[in-house]
Amino acid sequence: MAPSKCQYTIFAKCNKEQKVFDMQLFGGKIPYEANPTSLGVTFDPTMSYKAQVKKIKEKCSSRLNILKIISHKSWALTEKTRISIYKSLIGSVMDYSSFMSSQLSDTLKKTLQATQNNAMRIIFKMPYDATTESLCNLSALPLVEHRMFELNRRYFESAMQLPNELIIDLAKGFKRSFFARPIEKKTLLCDFKTILKIYKPD
Repeated sequence: MAPSKCQYTIFAKCNKEQKVFDMQLFGGKIPYEANPTSLGVTFDPTMSYKAQVKKIKEKCSSRLNILKIISHKSWALTEKTRISIYKSLIGSVMDYSSFMSSQLSDTLKKTLQATQNNAMRIIFKMPYDATTESLCNLSALPLVEHRMFELNRRYFESAMQLPNELIIDLAKGFKRSFFARPIEKKTLLCDFKTILKIYKPD
């Protein structure tokens, strides 16, 4: 380990500028990073995932251009094939960050949904004012928010069926904290109390 290869960040409820600490490793200073990236996920001080959504939007925007090209009639691809390509190129990018769904503001959710809407307008050659509902019905795709929820639900259901001590300990820890104090800010686990068998202890 080397200080130059490390970073530290501070998570807080407010957006005020954070105090920078003199953190060191082996005598060298560890740099502060407001938006660190780990395993492809970019974090921000308030855990709003605004930076991650921005990155997703930028990445998907460039791939929408690919979708425009292959949606030209000269390619002679069916709508079903184009939707499959959308799922691989763009949908997969949003699926990777599905864990953050419970933390997203309505504005950020709309940003992600707009990306899917743009793709469906390209695929089905729909006008710009085509509604989200009509595009979802036409493509048989769920809302991005619903898709993320379903992916998380499947993950937690399968995780709780595995004899993994770490996951069991995390579920027990959440259960204790859930009833020990009021939850001021919703977390991902709050959506799956039933799956995690969160019940008030006797």
